[in-house]
Formats: sequence, C-alpha cells, structure tokens
Amino acid sequence: MTDGRSNRKAKVLPFISRIEQDKSANLHKLVQKAKLMKLEGFEATTWKDSSWSITGGRLIRLTGKNTNASSFNFNLSPKLGGHPLCNDWAEVTKALYILRFHRKHKAAPNQRNFITAISYVEYAASELGLPLMQLTPEALDKACTLATRHYSEGVAYNLHKHIAEFAGHCDANGICRVLLQYKFAKMKRPSNTGGSNHKRLDDPTVLE
Repeated sequence: MTDGRSNRKAKVLPFISRIEQDKSANLHKLVQKAKLMKLEGFEATTWKDSSWSITGGRLIRLTGKNTNASSFNFNLSPKLGGHPLCNDWAEVTKALYILRFHRKHKAAPNQRNFITAISYVEYAASELGLPLMQLTPEALDKACTLATRHYSEGVAYNLHKHIAEFAGHCDANGICRVLLQYKFAKMKRPSNTGGSNHKRLDDPTVLE
C-alpha cells in the first residue's frame, strides 16, 4: 500500500556542454551561457539588479493575465526577510531562471516559485555556514522542513519539488562539490491536488 510518496528524483539535463573539476568554472560557464541568451522581453533587464521587469515575449503571455510587463524579484521569501539573494546564490538563480525558461518555457508563476525555493536553500545553507558550492543534502532537508512550516501542504509540496529540481541542476552542471541526488524524504503529494476545489499550486497568488 503506497503512502503517496515517490522514489523518483528530479532528472535534468546539463545546460553546459563540458563539466570541469573546478566548480567555480562550471558556475561561470552557466552564468555566461545565460547572459548570452537573447530572449524577447528581457531587453531592459540588468543582470546585477535584484528585480527584473520582463516587458514582452512568451513569458508575459504565459502569465495568464492581460499585462504588458511582469516583475521578478531575486530575493529571499518574505517569510525569510525578503533580502536580495547574494553572491553565487543570486548568480545561479538568475542563470537557471533564464536557461530553464529558454529550454521549457516555464510560466511566470512557476518561475517565481522556483526562485522562492532557491531562497529557502540559501537561507538554510547560510544557517549551516555553507556556500553554494559546499551545499549538502542536510541543508536541502533543512530548507524543505522550513518551507513545510511556513506554507500549506500544497504549496510546500510544490516548493519541495522545486528544491529537488534545483539540486538536480547543481548535479547536472557540476556546481557543488558533492553529488546531491536529492529528493525530500517526507515529500508527499497532497490528496486534494488537482481537485476541482483545490487552488492550483502554480497560481500566482499562492506565493506572495
């Protein structure tokens, strides 16, 4: 009898073609590849800024709203203080934001939830004194547990999936010193997910 949990881990393909032993070099290549992307609507963005305004293109069309622009903030979750992501964390988040959109056209709510998930990883890692390249499964567990405390079952489940995806990107692109191969052991699909009365997990009002 299943309890609703899955043993599957996030499977992602690398964004960079050659993985080096030097983790800093891999992160640099990931960032440089993202910076070379010429995406419609991203013309006014400045890489170093903690808030980007996307003014057109597919990402805006995927918001589900009649809008001419959409803002994305590379900050910690408001529940964690809302400060901008820092150093390598900001770099990897922005790079993955661009590259995963370019590859799979992730919608705006999905992108925002992904940023929020990484913010929990940064916060948990910083409490353990770990920079990005020394990230461990312990820090990922801490991030998932904290998200569980802060959000409803459905939203936390969504964040757990994004945290696992982030770990998968770190593995695939050689960003961290250890292979994470991560999935939160307590992640369980809510029984009412997909029900007619259940709010979609990628609803833009879910994570504020």
